[in-house]
Amino acid sequence: METHIGKNTGKIIQTEILSAKDSLLISSPVISLFIGEKILKKSQNGIKTRIITSEGWDEESHKTNNLALQLLKNKKNQQFLEYKIVESQKVAMVHPKIYIIDNKCAIVGSANLSKNSFYNYVEFIQFFKDKEQIKIIKEDFEKLWRLF
Repeated sequence: METHIGKNTGKIIQTEILSAKDSLLISSPVISLFIGEKILKKSQNGIKTRIITSEGWDEESHKTNNLALQLLKNKKNQQFLEYKIVESQKVAMVHPKIYIIDNKCAIVGSANLSKNSFYNYVEFIQFFKDKEQIKIIKEDFEKLWRLF
């Protein structure tokens, strides 16, 4: 496990997400359009993508959620993209930040998928490559997925 704290931790997350060749599991309450478009493009290119997020927490997240819903109207996209938007009536916010890439690495920490979290805020992330640790984090992601 590696730990990163400070500004620019998002570069690590972005690099890993954009390197996905098989699958992405993502939990983040905020997904800005600048990274949301890239992630959704991965799903259109055949990367199995599952995302759980909160209802439009900010304008950028709202745009990303709308883009995902538009893509899901096409049945072709449905085979590679699952996208859950948890309504604020159910819970104020889905707050865990979990990123699992190709079942080969997992990242957990404080960073949302937003420009501020990636480049301006001081964030804390833990980066896992150990198969057993990734398995546990994936099980936790699945528990969160089933909650909603």
